[in-house]
Amino acid sequence: MKKIIVMLAVCFATAMAFAADSTNKSTFELRLVAAAPSADTEPMTIEYKGRPAETVNVQKANILDQSAIKSATVVKNERGDPALEITLTEAGRQRFAEFTRQNTGKRIAMIINGRACSAPVIQTPITDGKIRISGNFTLEEANDLIRGINDTWAK
Repeated sequence: MKKIIVMLAVCFATAMAFAADSTNKSTFELRLVAAAPSADTEPMTIEYKGRPAETVNVQKANILDQSAIKSATVVKNERGDPALEITLTEAGRQRFAEFTRQNTGKRIAMIINGRACSAPVIQTPITDGKIRISGNFTLEEANDLIRGINDTWAK
């Protein structure tokens, strides 16, 4: 009986440590979308509510992660639709500015906790440190994405 209690205590402690650790593993990444699969990419499916799922080939290496985020919020785009605005740290701004100069016209995947959430096209070089993503989001989708982003950098 004593052995069973000790084993249960060890299992419980391990489960609690895993649960506590897993809450700290929230991640945010921006990764380049490749035109074709390769050894450096992985397929990821983007699912939008009420729209067909899309599978894209995403580079394994990230361009930015949650350490580059200063803030994230829902804003309105020029048409008044919900959009995401992510403000970068100075280091993130510099890195992203160089990246977007070199990759204008290509798609970039926004990944939250290992799930591709959006893959917009880089329209112009983004040099001011503010990433604005308009993806025909509903207000609920935009709020869900911002909540996911904020959970990653606020930890």
